[in-house]
Amino acid sequence: MNKNVDKRKSLVKRIIKYISITIIIVACIIVTSLYLGNRNARLWINKNILKKDIGEEELPSIELSNENANVFAYGDKIAILEEGVLSIYNSSAKKVSEIQVSLANPMYEASGNYLLLADNGGTNFYLINNNDLQWKKEADGKISKITVNKNGAVGIVVTATTYKSIITMYDIYGKESFKTYLGTTLATDLAISNNSKYLSFIEINTTGASIISKVKTISVDKAKNQPKEAIINTYEFQSNVLAVKIKYNNDDVMLMTDSGLYNLKDGNTEKIDEITDIISFADIMLDDYFAEIKENNSKAIKADYELDFINYDNQRINTYYFSDTIKNMICSGDKVALNFGSQIEFVNTRGNQIKKYTSLKNIKEIQMTEKVVAIVFKDNVEVLSL
Repeated sequence: MNKNVDKRKSLVKRIIKYISITIIIVACIIVTSLYLGNRNARLWINKNILKKDIGEEELPSIELSNENANVFAYGDKIAILEEGVLSIYNSSAKKVSEIQVSLANPMYEASGNYLLLADNGGTNFYLINNNDLQWKKEADGKISKITVNKNGAVGIVVTATTYKSIITMYDIYGKESFKTYLGTTLATDLAISNNSKYLSFIEINTTGASIISKVKTISVDKAKNQPKEAIINTYEFQSNVLAVKIKYNNDDVMLMTDSGLYNLKDGNTEKIDEITDIISFADIMLDDYFAEIKENNSKAIKADYELDFINYDNQRINTYYFSDTIKNMICSGDKVALNFGSQIEFVNTRGNQIKKYTSLKNIKEIQMTEKVVAIVFKDNVEVLSL
């Protein structure tokens, strides 16, 4: 008799267990389906369950003494330039160091833990590594373009010399690696590969009836030892196609022109996408993807715009939908910040919102890396960790 009772109890427990597991699985499926397929449900889950929504004054803040201060982001640091002093803060908004710099018109590039600062139209430039000044130098002409890679290799373009442009590359210690002289053309952008073996630049020729754009790749080793053979690849484009921006994605050179996006590799040019009038924003400054924003034409999804992430290698597209007009789009690593004026939505390249920030004040500027965001207002900077 007792054995039968125990068996029935054991059977009831197993049934209850199976029912509970089934309910949990069904609930997970329903919640996941709602999250992926219903925008309003996704927003409610993000705010009330995942706690992705962040409001003004919930973040560590840095006070600004000058509303014209320059704010930069690199690695997990925020740097603020005021009256010749570069103050560096960690992601908790705690000041960790100060560096004296002389920059009348600051420009900057960042990669990994390196921050490269230069005087646009001037001669001074500085490489910052984490909290410290790595080195500083003075250029021979007016600085027009700069770049730095994750290993601290630096590229500088100067003008206003006997040449139209001079490109100089420096290693992490500030030692000159090579110089390239352009007599009749302008270098308008440049990038250094992550392994520091190659430097690529955009070359613009405006001397003829139409603009001619080229991208050239320099072997750093050959530039040092066999300068005449230094340029290993040249990519040419149709007349009046204006090359705008380049970056390295692994060993490939990514190029954005005024009409398209390209993958340049081993002397071959692959056009990935057209930039047409329906695209309001486009950028290549992401890892493995480029991003573009256009009007949403899908009747199945109620949203005015779509942010498409297109993979460089296989052209796979991940999409994020939204309805309000943005002021600008900032890209870094695998993340994009959509600036709506008093609200920012942070989206990863999988097309998922990872955070949303809302302020009562109008946001003046956003500076972002893969790890940290500087949300700049007139009198303070709020620091958000990603």
